[in-house]
Amino acid sequence: MRASKHWLHQRITAVILCFFIPGFWWLIKAINTSSYQELHTKLCSPIVLILLSTALLFVLYHARLGLSVVIEDYTQQVKRKVLLFLSDAVLLLLLLTFICSILMLLKGI
Repeated sequence: MRASKHWLHQRITAVILCFFIPGFWWLIKAINTSSYQELHTKLCSPIVLILLSTALLFVLYHARLGLSVVIEDYTQQVKRKVLLFLSDAVLLLLLLTFICSILMLLKGI
């Protein structure tokens, strides 16, 4: 049951991330063509912040699912698996903290 649930979550997040691809294209174009003030104004819009945050959460969840499969399949030692899963969790927390600080900086909190 666990493997099928894991597989289903991986596929669902992949499909959802496909819907965010045009938004990433828009973001890359906005970064390349807009001035700092224009980009700041665009990114401070509540809808853009919500969509960006949602996309990043889905990307992180999808990446963690894939990384956990790689760790489980290619690591035989139990201690090494635990160390890799703990380091994965710590890196995720650091990345989430970094993303939250960027979003707060953009919003001006």
